[in-house]
Amino acid sequence: MANIVSKKNNRGAVKAWEIRSKLLTVNGSKFMFYASANVFDKSDVDDLKTLLAACERDVASTGAIQPRTIGRIEPFPLLLTALADKGIIDAAPYTTLGDVYDEALADLERTAKPQTAYTARNNLRHTLEYFKRNTPITDITRRDAQAFNGYLNDKVTAGKLAIATKNGIIARSKWLFRWYSDQSKDPIINPFQNIKSGSTYSERETRIITDKEATRILDAIANYTPNATHYNPLEWKAYFLLGYRQGLRIASEAPELKWEFIDFDNKILMIRDVKRSKRSKGAKWRKMPLFPETAAALWELKQERKRNDDALVYVFSDWWKRDAESNGANAFYHLKMIFQAAGVEVERPRQVLRQTASNRIRDEYGEYWENVWVGHTKDVARNAYYSNDIPKDILDKIPSWEKVATD
Repeated sequence: MANIVSKKNNRGAVKAWEIRSKLLTVNGSKFMFYASANVFDKSDVDDLKTLLAACERDVASTGAIQPRTIGRIEPFPLLLTALADKGIIDAAPYTTLGDVYDEALADLERTAKPQTAYTARNNLRHTLEYFKRNTPITDITRRDAQAFNGYLNDKVTAGKLAIATKNGIIARSKWLFRWYSDQSKDPIINPFQNIKSGSTYSERETRIITDKEATRILDAIANYTPNATHYNPLEWKAYFLLGYRQGLRIASEAPELKWEFIDFDNKILMIRDVKRSKRSKGAKWRKMPLFPETAAALWELKQERKRNDDALVYVFSDWWKRDAESNGANAFYHLKMIFQAAGVEVERPRQVLRQTASNRIRDEYGEYWENVWVGHTKDVARNAYYSNDIPKDILDKIPSWEKVATD
């Protein structure tokens, strides 16, 4: 009869359970299933023990685990996989799309950022709804994948799905089948491998945020009240303006911004260039003028922190991380809701904010300084030949700003 052995860590807490059975693997050893406490709770483990005991009875009476028993195991795909890996059952007939979906996402959640796993789950939900959870994954063909791609294209045409979302769904579907092929003893042909999921967008024309739209967005930021999550309108005002006025990559560069990188007196902002830093051995930096509207918003936020005796090193608190970990919400979701509340329709709000700043800076200061300040990689050659110090005459052209009185 199967039995359970608890495994504890140094603090005495259970870190896992070993469920030991009399089932024999292909190598003749007894089958043991390791159930991590990060994945299973005690009631699940008791259910797994019961299922393995049923398998033992099947083998004792008939010589093999019966389909009815395997059907009872299907809600636990990790156990099914373990039994198949040890040669106790043939997993092929029982590996459904739903099984692979559960296992692949569980694997992703162990290694990826919460926001990445959350987005992957949302994208694959469309795949699961179309093909149905109980469909054997090996039954899905290239023709089926093409039909699914056509179905998504029809939704895009009807205005029910953004093209960027459609591309994400195809990319994640391709990833799901690739993940399954990597896990399988007999690799499969990925039915999505020839379907493109490129970064094309339905917004053909250059999209910028107008001054009137920006005013509505700032009003929406001031009045936005999300449920059950931390929200500071001063932080969000600064966050928005760093994208809209300064052209920062607000998903990566804004969260890296520290107060020490902001020179209010000399009107200069130091930015850790995340994109170029990833491509090199060390951190890459760029500097740009701190424009008046952004400076005022950052100063107001800093004064609020000072009044609250908040000594945070970073400009932004960890609200985007906390949201993603607690309830699946994230900064991108809130930004979309704010734009929606302001009546501003764009598919890619973060990119459009950067695009708006890029166009304005180019028009006001010229293409060269736009390239240097916004950090476009296509102009690396220019950066190699010219200093990126900001000339005094350019800084003098930038209007002064008065520190906001917030007392």
